[in-house]
Amino acid sequence: MKYSNKPFWLNIVARTSLYFFYFSGLFVALCNIMPWSPLWALVEMPLLFAPRWWIILLLLPVVIIDRSLMVKQWKGVLFTSFFAVYYLNFQVPISNLFVNSVGQSLPIMSANLSGGIKNPAPMKNHIVNEQLVLIAFQETPRVEAEKIVPQGWDIHCIGQMCLASAYKLKYLNSQSRQVLGGYGHLGLLYQLQINERKIYVMNVHLETPRKGFEDFQLSKLNFEAIFNNSGQRYIESSLISSWLKDKAPLIILGDFNMPVESSIYRGNFDHYNNAFNVAGFGFGFTKHTRILNIRIDHILTDENFSVIKAKVGSDVGSDHNPIIATIVLN
Repeated sequence: MKYSNKPFWLNIVARTSLYFFYFSGLFVALCNIMPWSPLWALVEMPLLFAPRWWIILLLLPVVIIDRSLMVKQWKGVLFTSFFAVYYLNFQVPISNLFVNSVGQSLPIMSANLSGGIKNPAPMKNHIVNEQLVLIAFQETPRVEAEKIVPQGWDIHCIGQMCLASAYKLKYLNSQSRQVLGGYGHLGLLYQLQINERKIYVMNVHLETPRKGFEDFQLSKLNFEAIFNNSGQRYIESSLISSWLKDKAPLIILGDFNMPVESSIYRGNFDHYNNAFNVAGFGFGFTKHTRILNIRIDHILTDENFSVIKAKVGSDVGSDHNPIIATIVLN
């Protein structure tokens, strides 16, 4: 019988790390199936908005100290790794292989410009290179949007939310955040006229979870701040979802301030096609901070559209990268 020549405490560290990996995989799995609840927010929000590479780091001590553990328990490692990879949200466009591409092609973009950008050239390059016909702006005053969109485009803004299109736009309605005690708008609804077809387009900008975390820290373990923030984001998403229930064909694009794994997203938007989930490749990070990269900007369509391709655009001078998709009106 072989005995390890490593110190006993190192073996304990390796085994403990592996079991924490299993335990974390269970929590990640729960994060993807649990319905929304204010109480669940205490577990879900850190899982969703923390840097996700932490789950991979749990295997590092095992690899360094005793890789034979992974061989002996390969079934558990493989099973948990499946949830870890899903948690990291790396996309491969398998479902896009048999997509129907017959119909009117629409290259579109959503971009949160964080109040404005110093150099409009990168955004203009995206418009030309992708041959865009529709752009939804968030945190972008009209004067900033007009510096970017081509001359002759139709553009409509309320506050710092704008929709610009090469086609004729018809503004229908908007939902203010004032009903929830906030400011700005949750969404702006339009009709887009393309030949003989009328398409509904919704530009959204939902509440950020950052406020919940900030109030939690500043108030010294104020758990109520997490609950209230989660509740407000759920109400906002429910309002948008209910509002759009009978609208078709429909495109929803904007800054949702949540990843697709969120129970709030799953409860209100999971029945739509997420362009990057369908046709994107890679992690698709759209939001960047010093410690966090995450995809919270989305382009969604109903069943009247097929998604041909999707990608995250290059840096345009904002802390968000634009999300770009080419969709086909079937």
